[in-house]
Amino acid sequence: MKKIVLCADDYGQNNVVSQAIVELIEKKHLSATSCITTEADFPQHAKQLRPFIDQIDLGLHFNLTEGEKFQGLGKLMISAFLKRLNKQDIERELKSQLHQFEACFGRLPDYIDGHQHIHQLPQIREVIVENWQAPMYIRSTDNPRVWGDWKKPSYLKRLIIQASGAKALKNLLEQRGIPHNTNFEGVRSFQAKTSFRHSFLQFLETIESGGIIMCHPGLKSEYDYFSSDEFNADCDSKKIKLVRFRGL
Repeated sequence: MKKIVLCADDYGQNNVVSQAIVELIEKKHLSATSCITTEADFPQHAKQLRPFIDQIDLGLHFNLTEGEKFQGLGKLMISAFLKRLNKQDIERELKSQLHQFEACFGRLPDYIDGHQHIHQLPQIREVIVENWQAPMYIRSTDNPRVWGDWKKPSYLKRLIIQASGAKALKNLLEQRGIPHNTNFEGVRSFQAKTSFRHSFLQFLETIESGGIIMCHPGLKSEYDYFSSDEFNADCDSKKIKLVRFRGL
């Protein structure tokens, strides 16, 4: 039996995303969700999650790319790799988003990850690690298997994620003794012609016990699958058990 975390990203991004995630939590078809706290109406979204605060992991989806005060992902990545980001500004923003999370839920998040995986970029990953507090864990996106996946439709996307700091972040987490997942899956091409179920079955094959699979139930194809009996049957056939991180 492989014990894994199935994590829905982008909670609080909009009503459609939040409602889809809540409905899957009610079905016990998720074991974690990552929250974007920078939306003005996030406190309203947070109210829907409070009944489940002890049932799943609630994380901070650290955001530096979506919203009027942030630059886009491309500019952020260039600035990060050129070491032109102001780490004090990043730290202030991280603390602000952590404060909003704590104000809404009465406690710190169970973990931290990044919207569009920005938490693994140079400079940003150092700020995340320096502000880590036990017993939080930090999501690692490291997946060395990607180098042999060149035939998959998602290869370029997976390669960019891996090459933009996944291994560097994992090394940093290991050096500091910070809890993190064993491996990571869920990256796919949204333009691929194959069904989402086909992609997810591949994730179930390659995920290791102690790993995290990322998903986006705000997308109809993913929501429909996770709501279906096929999802339960596929997890059973692959001997998968959804758990919180502390249950790994």
